[in-house]
Amino acid sequence: MKKVWTTIAFTAGALLLLFLASALSLRGIRDAGNDHRDFYALEEDSLDVLFVGSSLAYCGFVPAVLEEEYGISSYICGSPNQSMLADYLWAEEAWKTQHYKVLVVEAMSFPMSHGDVANDLRSLNTMKRLSTYPKLALTYKRESYKVLFPVFEFHDFWESGSMKNAFAPVREEAAFLRGYVPVLSRAQTAEQILDETSDDSAYLKFDHADRIADFCNEKGIQLIVVKTLQARADVNRWDMGYHNRVAEYCGSRGIPFYDFNTAEMGLAAGLDPLTDVAEDGRHTNYDGAKKTTEYLGEILTQMSETEFRGKSADASWTREFDDFLKKMREN
Repeated sequence: MKKVWTTIAFTAGALLLLFLASALSLRGIRDAGNDHRDFYALEEDSLDVLFVGSSLAYCGFVPAVLEEEYGISSYICGSPNQSMLADYLWAEEAWKTQHYKVLVVEAMSFPMSHGDVANDLRSLNTMKRLSTYPKLALTYKRESYKVLFPVFEFHDFWESGSMKNAFAPVREEAAFLRGYVPVLSRAQTAEQILDETSDDSAYLKFDHADRIADFCNEKGIQLIVVKTLQARADVNRWDMGYHNRVAEYCGSRGIPFYDFNTAEMGLAAGLDPLTDVAEDGRHTNYDGAKKTTEYLGEILTQMSETEFRGKSADASWTREFDDFLKKMREN
């Protein structure tokens, strides 16, 4: 009997150490682009719009602009290279506390139906784990142990210098950024990345896109797909084949799709790749994100069937954002 209890105690201790090490490893991979602890601090049912997607989403939309100019409250649950699977899980998780009216998916998630365990764990590292991670584990099956015990995936976090992130407080500026990550640089060169005379198509999997569409239909959420502006074709896999395939899919499901890389949409929003895209050629800078957000704001306000909550009586967080942006420009 003593041997049995010793075995039980050893097993329980080993599991506890695995859980603790896994929790620390997840905390250690946080950065400005995937830290959404502030999302859980939002007042319940205070959001009208949820944005999801990769870094193109968290650099491409400005919640403060949407709030200041249109009285539409929003938040961006985005992370670098975020997959469509992670988009879906964030959309589902957010619904538990925020019955938002519109879900905006940045289209670069389509080529990344789901990436790999490490990438999805990074995207979800500040999500409440017990309710969502089992679904992620079921997706990866053979690698489910890495989902349940992330320390097996991030075993070198002790050496990477990320321990300081493990104990970092919630970002002070998080409340007024609402998931947005500002970029102020400008592209050095620019090109038209889409050949709109081409009827090329591309192979894409829509399993998780279907899950998002079905979820939105079930909850009465308006789903919108947006492709943000780029200045170069070589920095991301987005071309006419992807555009046409996503447009075809969205058309088949009645989902509005706006690609600001087309000449028509770029002109309508007043976007210019030379002035509105960052130096890397991939992300929109603040000027481009502002124009994109304003165009989207006009679209949202024209949705007569959608009633937004209206501008908050206390919009001090938007003034804080303006002050923050001013300081960034000065530096």
